[in-house]
Amino acid sequence: MKETNKDLITGLLQKPEFKQWVLNPTEESNYFWERWMKEHPSARESVLKAREIILRLKFGENRLGQEEENELLDRIISAPARIQRSKFTTRTAWLRYAAVITVAVLSGVAYLALKDHAKPSIEVAEAVVRTNPKGQRSVIQLPDGTRVHLNASSSLTYFSDYTQQRFVELNGEAYFEVERNPGNPFIVRSQEVKTTVLGTSFNIKNRGSSTEVLLVEGKVRVEDQHAPGDFLVLDPRQKVVHNEDSGLSPAVDAGDLHDILWTQGVIYFDNTVLPEVIRVLEDWYAVDIEATGDYESLQYSGKFQDEYLSNVLEAMSFSLDLEYELDDKKVKLKVKDSL
Repeated sequence: MKETNKDLITGLLQKPEFKQWVLNPTEESNYFWERWMKEHPSARESVLKAREIILRLKFGENRLGQEEENELLDRIISAPARIQRSKFTTRTAWLRYAAVITVAVLSGVAYLALKDHAKPSIEVAEAVVRTNPKGQRSVIQLPDGTRVHLNASSSLTYFSDYTQQRFVELNGEAYFEVERNPGNPFIVRSQEVKTTVLGTSFNIKNRGSSTEVLLVEGKVRVEDQHAPGDFLVLDPRQKVVHNEDSGLSPAVDAGDLHDILWTQGVIYFDNTVLPEVIRVLEDWYAVDIEATGDYESLQYSGKFQDEYLSNVLEAMSFSLDLEYELDDKKVKLKVKDSL
């Protein structure tokens, strides 16, 4: 077992948000602390020890001196995960040595409350990450039957306790077909956007600083996690866009739902600026595209289903007066006027 750190444990016990997670965990707080432990693996034992201490606390009115407090904190930190009741022979000794001392306790007093039997070991949900590189799309079935169509250059994260807390994190783009469960809402976090549903179908796409939520059927609540009260409830065929600078846009009509044609193997462009066209093609075909000339303001419209990249490039070059070179996974595009 890795050595625990007294200063880290003391610091954690001072944090209201840490205590809130331990006593009233949510899918978001579970995700935050699990991710924090993954980013700080050497601190994991200290986090679990601090969590164990909080779970064993009761608050009273007495308090011990600073020397006794520090001595007892050292005892608790160095003790094994399972503390036997036989270590305390009288009630007086129990009350003397059962107080856990931290800066937070100095505003009150904590009593260590042990049951007659040993406390079960603490379990922390493990993250499950599914990732698609460029050129790869997949369909993922979650433990409750929810299906997720995950696009290229995208990743989906959920946790081993998913059936208790239906929470996932998305980076990239995915289309969700959520199994209905009114008692256990399905929550997606994508950058700064939180989307909550009961049972529905919707698409989420985040690229750069922008996140887009498109509802196909059912209802979803979309909120900005950094702006309390800033949320929208979408009706079917509505779409909302969140930007880091401007927050949530008003809901707009999604029209004929061309945005989800990718789930059927279709690439669809509708007056799409060429830099975005290039990004989509790079992800779809797992290639690198180098464009030269005054191409950033060009727009392109087209629809392709299961087409070879060479056919897509040929159609684009004819429509936009481009030249292209395709060499394995490398593509060069040139605006003819710039030659």
